[in-house]
Amino acid sequence: LPHLRGGQEASSPTGPAPKRAATSPAGTSSEGKLVRRVVPADNSCLFTAIGCAMEDGAMDRASSLRELVAAILFSTPDRFSEAELGMPLEVYCDKIMGESWGGGIDLAVLSEHFSTEFAVFNIQTQRSAAQRSEQIFGQGQGYKQRVLLIFDGTHYDLLVKQPFEGAPTALDVRIFEVTDDIVLQMARELCLEANRQKQFTDLAKFKLRCLVCQKGLVGEADAQAHAQETAKSGAPHINFAEY
Repeated sequence: LPHLRGGQEASSPTGPAPKRAATSPAGTSSEGKLVRRVVPADNSCLFTAIGCAMEDGAMDRASSLRELVAAILFSTPDRFSEAELGMPLEVYCDKIMGESWGGGIDLAVLSEHFSTEFAVFNIQTQRSAAQRSEQIFGQGQGYKQRVLLIFDGTHYDLLVKQPFEGAPTALDVRIFEVTDDIVLQMARELCLEANRQKQFTDLAKFKLRCLVCQKGLVGEADAQAHAQETAKSGAPHINFAEY
């Protein structure tokens, strides 16, 4: 998704999205309860969530992970085509080292770097507990561990396992074995409950304004098309704000 400015909490298609609680309970097992650890909505939520998982709860790794992604992409220029990036490599790297949202490209890069699967559960598309709608980056690569993320259309949070109710965050289990099917099902159930509560933003319908030319746009596809069209002049418009 192109750059959305302001770190705003987006609204759901049916009105303002409910505020996220510090934790959201899901299914339980003999080993604890899966909960949602909310990270700041500051355009760096994906990188913050991954940093928290991989760096023992640290919440200040977003900038270093942005720089890491850019450095890896620069050193492997043939890894992704311009079409996959949606823009020239140099532009993408400049964007990701700024305040732009992270997404699939960055998840793929960081999955390989950490030798870790990243399973992303999309609240909007989770329609039943039996549905396996998660997208798992790094799957099939032989990695032994997995991190769970939940996505509401505009924001990523980390899913962790609490050993007991009210346990301090220092005791969170943030990394799981790839063979742990129970925790995957717990994540689906948590995601389904968030879907029932309409805790998502419909990217096909939300309204944006280009901060470069002030053009009004509707939805992610419109924003991406605008970025690609303006790129033809050599200066793609990739900064947007919701309104």
